[in-house]
Amino acid sequence: MFACIPFIFAIQQFSEGFVWLSLLYTTNLYWQQFSTYGFLVFALVIWLAWVPISIFLIEKEHTRKRILGVFSVLGLLFSILSTIYLISYQSVAQITEYHIHYELDIPFVAKMILGLLYLIPTFISNFISSVI
Repeated sequence: MFACIPFIFAIQQFSEGFVWLSLLYTTNLYWQQFSTYGFLVFALVIWLAWVPISIFLIEKEHTRKRILGVFSVLGLLFSILSTIYLISYQSVAQITEYHIHYELDIPFVAKMILGLLYLIPTFISNFISSVI
């Protein structure tokens, strides 16, 4: 799973390429919603579970593996929560200052909480591993 991360990231970037095309050219407008949600599924759902689980699977040290198991479960739970938000609220992509800004129409407090919850499995788990 860990070795597949660059491949999955390439797919995510490929979907964001379609977001760019749909935003730049109105003839591709029908791709906008599909490609926007495609990108957001990778960014907000898949990485939350994939990163900690892939690190858990390659970890050799028993204590660290147990901690990474907790992070993997948290990643799955946060991934489910992100999926609920993506289904429940509208998401819009727009070009602002030479980049794509993804606006999720969720309450500000929920954005802050999700941002913090995102860091736990995807970022902190890297520092717990003895392999990475």
